[in-house]
Amino acid sequence: MSEVRSLMIQALQQGILPITSQCNVKCLFCSHRFNPPGVKTYSFFARSVSEIREDVALVKRLKTITMGESVTTLIEGEPLCHPEFTAIMSLVRDHYPHALIRLTTNGVLLTESILQQLKELGSVELMLSLNSATTRGRAALGLSEADTLLSLLSRLADYVPWHGSVVAMPHRVGLEDVAQTLEELCMAGARTVRVFVPGFTRLAPVDLVPSAEDMMQVKNLVQATQTRFATPILLEPDYINDLLPIVQGSMDNSPAREAGFVGGELVHAVNGERPRSRVHAFNLVEAAENPTIRYKRGVGELVVTVAKARGEKSGLVMQYDMSPLEMDDLLTTVEEAVFLKKKVLVLASVLGHGVVWQVLQGTAARIEKVESRFFGGNIATAGLLTVEDFAHVLERERRMDSALVVLPHKAFDLRGRDLNGRSYLTLQDFGCRVVLV
Repeated sequence: MSEVRSLMIQALQQGILPITSQCNVKCLFCSHRFNPPGVKTYSFFARSVSEIREDVALVKRLKTITMGESVTTLIEGEPLCHPEFTAIMSLVRDHYPHALIRLTTNGVLLTESILQQLKELGSVELMLSLNSATTRGRAALGLSEADTLLSLLSRLADYVPWHGSVVAMPHRVGLEDVAQTLEELCMAGARTVRVFVPGFTRLAPVDLVPSAEDMMQVKNLVQATQTRFATPILLEPDYINDLLPIVQGSMDNSPAREAGFVGGELVHAVNGERPRSRVHAFNLVEAAENPTIRYKRGVGELVVTVAKARGEKSGLVMQYDMSPLEMDDLLTTVEEAVFLKKKVLVLASVLGHGVVWQVLQGTAARIEKVESRFFGGNIATAGLLTVEDFAHVLERERRMDSALVVLPHKAFDLRGRDLNGRSYLTLQDFGCRVVLV
């Protein structure tokens, strides 16, 4: 089996189905542009239906299947570019009759007939990357004209639930264009809208990279737009530095909206259990039948029951911080090493450092922030850190013998290799033991 095929099967085991690297737009902010030499990514032509059938036969149960989102070393294109897209969708539904199919698309190739098929398949959710709703803005970002898409926008919800997203580039299209696009998405019925801060490597032209002032304007715009629309609008990344279970908002026509959640509520308890994080609160609510939620809004504390079935989505929208399982894994790893009188060094990304510190405060672990030197630019996420970045931190350390070094597992694939193909185990050459959490 080829390495690419092996990676495709591993991706499917994680709920990601790659079908083509072909794309019909040339976005200025595409994550595959400006990669430094040495990055191991793979592109591929439209996969055959027979090959995909073989893969899904190997992976029996999945709750969610994501298509069209590049979250692996496999370069994902636009799913609708695949000439047998509809056949693949039917195949996936046949093999996974109860799974949610989450389809990320730029929407340019959407038609009424495709939307009708998605509706008939059932449990399909669209993640629409609109990015600009104006002809001028789309041209500036390298996007195709989207007259058909824009005419369909207000009717998308008649076919499938959908979410919108915008990569904010106010320095290229103007803040007014970003504002108009957010308004179009909210008015058209998006369940949520995500506003992404674009990430660029050190090799990107300087004029492509937004300034801190640009992003502050976007943050202020998101806050101002949120006061005008009930649609939850999330800025990503949001630079979360705490584990406070704060509600971002609630989706329209959802149990949470019916219960009165509008955003800004601090959850104190779900069925009497105090949540340890946003993720914990979200999961407690989703798992329960008619959960009773005690929360604070402003200066007052309220109690409400959310009318929903066990396992039914509540419609609450919260940013992702850390799950109880992730927290317990990290704490257990650190406490076991401390019990054995070992020094513990936890390396965290720029974005993840604050949350990791919250989890480990009071322990003997030392936490160091790791900057992205290999990719550079404004890259700050754990998933893009490399062995080289971690090694740069360890080179500054002294007497690493018998110490335990904890790395974020998101920086490595299932084989323990980073985006350059290097194993995290090579860091043990510094004399320490290295684990992924």
